[in-house]
Amino acid sequence: MIYTINIKQEFPPADVAVANALREIEVQKVAGNKIMKIVHGHGSHAKGGLIKQELHKALLIAKRNRLIKDYIKGENFTSKHPLYDTIVHMAPDIVIDNDLRSINMGITIILI
Repeated sequence: MIYTINIKQEFPPADVAVANALREIEVQKVAGNKIMKIVHGHGSHAKGGLIKQELHKALLIAKRNRLIKDYIKGENFTSKHPLYDTIVHMAPDIVIDNDLRSINMGITIILI
């Protein structure tokens, strides 16, 4: 089963949610996990909530600084994505993950 963290669960401000996510990425990296799923929600009316927007900004910086290898927005996690096969190979259970059975704008997959 893929490691999952829900950073929107207690309705924190975006900066707190993002800090929690980045801290957990570091914990999972030390623990040897290679993939994790972050549940961040997608905002009201599917416009892309602030937590999601700020998380993706932080992940882009983390990728540039080589703190993570890459990330895939839930809405882009399809068999057509270049990292799909790599992630499925590393975490085969991901194909039966309820959050990923259809396009899900409220999650992000992190390749640590």
